[in-house]
Amino acid sequence: MGIALPNSLTVVSNDQLSGPLLSGIFKPTLIIPEGFQVQFSVRQQQLMINHELVHFHRGDNFYNLFALLFVTGFGFNALTWLGYRAVRRSQALACHAVVLLSLIHISRCLRVASSSAL
Repeated sequence: MGIALPNSLTVVSNDQLSGPLLSGIFKPTLIIPEGFQVQFSVRQQQLMINHELVHFHRGDNFYNLFALLFVTGFGFNALTWLGYRAVRRSQALACHAVVLLSLIHISRCLRVASSSAL
């Protein structure tokens, strides 16, 4: 893949997925779809893996456990489900933001490097 992954992160493939996902709390596993390298361009692969790595470094799966426990206890209330959905959406959007900001930063660094080389 060309991306440095943490040693504590196991990578497996699954033929039931359309995109990568992070699973597990105590033994996190990055699950990628079969044919991931063929199905997506190298750039798309990097962006998707980086997105999952942000989830990994933020510990989102650990927080999701607490959110699910809360939903289990108060699932009779529709607001609980709406709140859970909002939390999950916020996690994904936060990861998107981090990945996109890193792209902007890299782009600026490349422009500065190329202009100083002239």
